[in-house]
Amino acid sequence: MYTAIVSQGGRHGGGIVYSIYFVMLTLCGNYCLLNVFLAIACDSLDQAAELTAAEEAEKEKAEEEARKAELLATGVDPDNPEGKDEGGDGGDNPLLEEDESGVRPILPYSSLFCLSTTNP
Repeated sequence: MYTAIVSQGGRHGGGIVYSIYFVMLTLCGNYCLLNVFLAIACDSLDQAAELTAAEEAEKEKAEEEARKAELLATGVDPDNPEGKDEGGDGGDNPLLEEDESGVRPILPYSSLFCLSTTNP
């Protein structure tokens, strides 16, 4: 920076403009490098979170298989351990179930005290 200022006539000869150039170059360069390092760090954290989630899912699957194997060993159906008839409602909430079209019914309430359930 100092060499550029002196080569253009010093501080009084118009070379001071180059100091602004070098300061901006340093600030923008640091900003770009910071963004690159942060992007790498965020990507690493995302990959670690995905790996942890996959390990948890695998662990839950293994536990479920072990539970089913244990139920089968004692002669209980693992898909229906309590022996209930699957034809009944089983105590489910009919408002939470989806109908044949795959659409949940809208609860009969208003939103913000002015928008009804028929409001598109």
